[in-house]
Amino acid sequence: MNPKVKLLAEQAGFMFWENEPWRPDNVIIDWSSNYDNELQEFVKLIVQECITVMQEQERIPEGFLYPKPAHVHALALKDRFGAIS
Repeated sequence: MNPKVKLLAEQAGFMFWENEPWRPDNVIIDWSSNYDNELQEFVKLIVQECITVMQEQERIPEGFLYPKPAHVHALALKDRFGAIS
C-alpha cells in the first residue's frame, strides 16, 4: 500500500491488521468493521490532500508569466499518491 494512502487511512480511523496468526495474506486493513464514517473521513482527507497539491502547483515560478499546464498538476498528484494499478 502506498505510504501516503496508508497514512490517510490511519488518520481516517481504519483498523489495520497487526501480526495476528489469523490475518489474511497480503491484507493490511481489517475490512470486518463498518467503515461508513471512516470512509467519509478518508475521502475528505484525500480531497484535502489533492487541494494542497494543487495549491502548491499553482505558485507561478518567478520569471514565468503563465500558470503551469494541467499535466503538471496530474504529475504532482501521481507523485504524491503513486501510480494507480
